[in-house]
Amino acid sequence: MREPIDRPKRRIWLRALFAVSLALNLLVVGLATGAMLRHGGLRDGAEGRRPPPSLGAVMYRALPRDERHALREASVEGGDGARVKVSRGDSVARMVSLLRAPDFDDVAVSQILAEERTRREDWADRAESNLMRVVAGMSAAERQAFADRMEDVAQKRGKKFAK
Repeated sequence: MREPIDRPKRRIWLRALFAVSLALNLLVVGLATGAMLRHGGLRDGAEGRRPPPSLGAVMYRALPRDERHALREASVEGGDGARVKVSRGDSVARMVSLLRAPDFDDVAVSQILAEERTRREDWADRAESNLMRVVAGMSAAERQAFADRMEDVAQKRGKKFAK
């Protein structure tokens, strides 16, 4: 009969060190993956980057945070964001019920889509008018600084402007 072999007992600090090491490795892998995904590592298109933002988006992002907030609030239908959310939710609920119905009602589906398009167009018109009002109210120096910020925003998004 064999005698039991005395194995050295693993110390608790060694297990703790292993757990900390594993956690740090997972953190590094997560950060690297997140950075790669954020900066277009797996996207299709030119140089693996997302498409450049629209002109309106660049202008909006170039505004100071408080002006963006005011512009967003002014662009919501009548300043009533809660009503817009209810309206959108209602449209989704109506569309879901139409799609689940045994008989497809293409006229009703088209009507919901047309209502959504009208809401988007109305919002875009209000947003454009409000943005124009903000830009028109800028002095020449403010417009120059705004143009500089627009370039910065566009370059961060992968679109370079020729100077």
